[in-house]
Amino acid sequence: MDTDRAFWGKAVAESTGFTLAPDHPDAANREDDTRTIERILPADLTRALRTETRRRLGLALYPVLCGPLYQALAQMAGGNKAVLSHRMTGRCTLGALDVTESVGNFAVHFPLPLATDHLDADDLCRAVAAQLASVPHAGASYDWFGKTLGDSAYPDDCLTPLRVNYLGVLPPDEHGVFRFAREHHNQRLAPPEQIRSAELELHLAVSDDRLSLRLSYAQARWDAARLEALIDDYLRRLEALAKTPDA
Repeated sequence: MDTDRAFWGKAVAESTGFTLAPDHPDAANREDDTRTIERILPADLTRALRTETRRRLGLALYPVLCGPLYQALAQMAGGNKAVLSHRMTGRCTLGALDVTESVGNFAVHFPLPLATDHLDADDLCRAVAAQLASVPHAGASYDWFGKTLGDSAYPDDCLTPLRVNYLGVLPPDEHGVFRFAREHHNQRLAPPEQIRSAELELHLAVSDDRLSLRLSYAQARWDAARLEALIDDYLRRLEALAKTPDA
């Protein structure tokens, strides 16, 4: 456990200096004020990221998607580092206790900082993969020790406004006699007056062979043009990564 505490203490310390505040911080962050910005990557670029880019970098798709996002977020914040909150299953083995196949929701959000200067796009994706591989106990220990690291260290939104969640490859919208509304994928059922669980939530998914991006936010707190600029910058970086030829 000392190793876990040290890991999260280091992550919190390295997050210092990254700030990205809402445009209207005094406004409420309510569910009924949620708006969404959505973009869809063309099939050819999605295919390139999922095949050629992954093969060139030797990585899973998730760190490939996160590398350019760290860059875009650092650019938006006007610095040389960014902090993202990642969502993982939180299922892990603790000595004789194994919850990897237990019924229940063990999901956890945890922050990971990353310096974006002095790294090209390829190396940044590799750095993300290395960071994720080093996370102890599938991120669950951030919930265990976060509160012991100070009021400014826990929960994750103390360190970054942006949570990212890769949903994987979604099933077809139509299955036999059933049709699933794509806009309802991974949507919460919450009272309208409830406070949103995060400032910004970015959901990534592959559907119909195309990568979709859905950024949700409270319109009273964030200017849409600012967030659209972030997403468009992210897409440009993803496209450049997808078009980088093999060495």
